[in-house]
Amino acid sequence: VLLVFWATWCVTCKADVPAINDIQSRMSGRLQVLAIDFMESREKVQAFMKARNITYPVLLDVNGKVARKFWVVGIPTYVLMDKGGKIVFFGNALPGSLESYL
Repeated sequence: VLLVFWATWCVTCKADVPAINDIQSRMSGRLQVLAIDFMESREKVQAFMKARNITYPVLLDVNGKVARKFWVVGIPTYVLMDKGGKIVFFGNALPGSLESYL
């Protein structure tokens, strides 16, 4: 599972959308992408998703509780977990080669 903590106001998050769409498409069946929006309204996130053609699931973290559980201190944050739920990557940029972690 690749968790993507992001927000609509984040410039890097906007720039990473095509790469994450590609990961979702290319690695479907091997990797699940779940984007977690940080403390924004459903309407704002839905409009952003439509405008940017986001193809991966997006969840809302309206009170920041999930981000705090993962010790997120900056947006974007990427958390890659193996099948057992162990974190194998944690960073503020997409990992260079996801395949090496799978």
